[in-house]
Amino acid sequence: LVQYYLVRYLQFAHLFVAVLVALIGAIGTPLIRDVMAPQWTRAGDYLFLALAVTLFLPGAWISDMLQQGSGRTGLNAIVMLIEQALRVGLFFLLIPTLQFPGMYIAILGTIALKCVVGWSLNHLLIVRFRFYFWQMVAAPALAGLVLFGLWRGVLALGVWHGFWPVLVLFLVAAPLSLLLEFFL
Repeated sequence: LVQYYLVRYLQFAHLFVAVLVALIGAIGTPLIRDVMAPQWTRAGDYLFLALAVTLFLPGAWISDMLQQGSGRTGLNAIVMLIEQALRVGLFFLLIPTLQFPGMYIAILGTIALKCVVGWSLNHLLIVRFRFYFWQMVAAPALAGLVLFGLWRGVLALGVWHGFWPVLVLFLVAAPLSLLLEFFL
């Protein structure tokens, strides 16, 4: 039963993350540029790095919750300690040379490592985990890519410039993306 819940959680969590990443990846830069105040314009340059980190959040979160829920809080603390210590070390190494992107690269590397280490330990010590690549990763990713292509295509029409058009597009695209992704 635990295996079933883990598979379903990762399936639907990755599907939800695929919607967010596709929507923000496709419409986020014009949304930042045209809707937000001018001082936020440069944030669009780092959008894809932030979205890459987002892709690892379901795996990292459920790994932590599985460790805590099974009474392995010490294991959870060790995994988090490794993650955070390595992240701080990478901050000192990467931020002076890469500046702001260095922070995201450090976060991306450590959260990916946390997923690998956490799930390896979970598999060995808590529950034998079966990984269904298509259901848990590939199908949600493919659905997200289709959604990304759809919104990029809509943006390519060239009529979405300025505050109100971009805001209206985002406000329509967000619920429509959830509807398309989960129910069609």
